[in-house]
Amino acid sequence: DDVVMRFAAAKVLSRPDYDNLKMTRGFANSIWVPGYDGFGSGGNPDLEPYRATQYDLSTEYYFTDSSIVSVAYFYKDIDTYIATADVGEDLIGEDG
Repeated sequence: DDVVMRFAAAKVLSRPDYDNLKMTRGFANSIWVPGYDGFGSGGNPDLEPYRATQYDLSTEYYFTDSSIVSVAYFYKDIDTYIATADVGEDLIGEDG
């Protein structure tokens, strides 16, 4: 009655943020900075969700009515992860 052990295992997934999934792109350039190439950002609607396998194990020892000693171990194996990347891209300007 004084010792409780708990175990959990799960395969989990989480969808990417909507900002990462958006199909639009934004670009900026500055006419005041000579040689400045500009920058942009955008999303990828084909992103896969985050996937992981996780395990949790804990032991709790209640040695009085108001005291506890607890030890817990967890393991998470992230299979897929979303990362950002800098990609060069040539664009057609206002003058064609």
